[in-house]
Amino acid sequence: MSATDTIPLRQVNVDVVDEPARAGANWTACVIDQDIRFSAEHLLSFAFANFEPIVFDTLVVAAAIEFCDRIAPRSSKMWGREFVVRIAVHDPARWNDSSIANPLHETLNLLTGNKWNLVFVRRARDYQAIGQSHLFSLDGVNAVIAFSEGLDSKAVSGLFSPRDGKQSRAGARRREIEEVPC
Repeated sequence: MSATDTIPLRQVNVDVVDEPARAGANWTACVIDQDIRFSAEHLLSFAFANFEPIVFDTLVVAAAIEFCDRIAPRSSKMWGREFVVRIAVHDPARWNDSSIANPLHETLNLLTGNKWNLVFVRRARDYQAIGQSHLFSLDGVNAVIAFSEGLDSKAVSGLFSPRDGKQSRAGARRREIEEVPC
């Protein structure tokens, strides 16, 4: 083999689907809620707003990338691999838009040493969200600050002017959440 010869990347085709029957022939199926699982209840325990499908889809994309990495071992002769991945999401137009897709592909290629071709398709059915909307009441609160008791957290909470009569919520853990006049 000469220095100008290249070893082709191993290509792996993965279909990330919400129904097993939707996986393509000769594609490795990755079934959401079977091969990719996470607890929406736990996710909502960190949220301060209603369920957003984009958050669920982002987690599916991240999990699909990890799934691909785990099912296709790297070769000792060629570190990189080529992944063609179809991922079922709620809003494929958003994910396939070049302003999202191009930076995502470039970032994945750079960080993993692989070649990625992600194609987003519409889910067969929407994910059914859980009904929780807020962890606690935000009435009268103008800002929510993740507060770790560090200097940066205290500095951010200090940016709000007390003379404006604004309130912020501060606390590292739910039991420590307190209203702080700003």
